[in-house]
This record gives sequence, C-alpha cells and structure tokens, in this order.
Amino acid sequence: TALQARITATDALGNSSSQTVTIPVNNVDELAPVFNSVGTGQLIYEGQSQVIVYNANAFDTGDGTDTLITYTLDTAYEQSAEFSINTSNGVVTLLNAVTVAQFSEMKFKVVATDTAGNSAERVVTCAVSLTPDTAAPIITSSNTADSIVEGSGAGQTIYTAVATDN
Repeated sequence: TALQARITATDALGNSSSQTVTIPVNNVDELAPVFNSVGTGQLIYEGQSQVIVYNANAFDTGDGTDTLITYTLDTAYEQSAEFSINTSNGVVTLLNAVTVAQFSEMKFKVVATDTAGNSAERVVTCAVSLTPDTAAPIITSSNTADSIVEGSGAGQTIYTAVATDN
C-alpha cells in the first residue's frame, strides 16, 4: 500500500513547481491470533500417559499479514508442566499417568504467538476419570434350560442365568 502527496514549492516571486511523491506504507501486524479451538480437552483416564488430550488451533486475525502461529504452554499455570505441546501444530500430549486421587481435573494454558510477537492465551480443562470398564460380563451358567411340559402353565422358573463382571 502507498500514499501519494502532491508537493508544490513557491519562491518569493511566485514561481512554483510541483511534484508527486509516493510514500510506501508497510502493513504492521498489531493484532493477536484468535483461537477457534474450545477450552475443553479430552477426558483423561487414570493410568494413561503419552496420549493426545487437546489440539490447539488459532488463526491470524486477517490484518493482511497472514503470519505463522507458534504454540507454547505457560508452564507456570496450574498443571501445564504435566503436558507437552507441538509448537507448530498445537497438539497437546499428557506426559505421565495421573490418578483421580491426584486430580479430578487438569488445567493448562496454551499460548498462540504470531511472527510479529502478538499472542493470545486459552485455558483448557480436562476431566480425570477412573479407567472405564470396557470388558463385557461373562455368562457362566449352562447354555441349556430345564425342560418343561407343554401346556404346564406360566410362571415357572426354567433357567437361572449367572454372570460375572470383573
């Protein structure tokens, strides 16, 4: 972008000359990135480690500079030190296993910074839960029911199912 100005110089006798001057204007990025990822991370199960819990995503605010965004964690905030972040794509990973006794939830702060040094922050919360029971119950009773006499009536117990759920 450039501006143009017409300059006129006039001497004491009234003689004048004019010239057009072009002034280049450099666009300066003065706006912070904007997060379009929410502030809630994945549920963390007790005993998990090295799992992806969040994907930070921010964009430049359209001030014409279209800069690269770099992601970091504010390690002084809450449990941020328990996580790592990929600086180029914003993927956040839980470093070590945790228990519900340690944390019922974990919070960290992601900082998105553009190449001009403008930054924005997003606090993210991940709930911590007991490891889910994903095993199906096991039926331990026989696969054969007691026989009944045809027409002998309703309300008879013909089978008792037994199962265990470890």
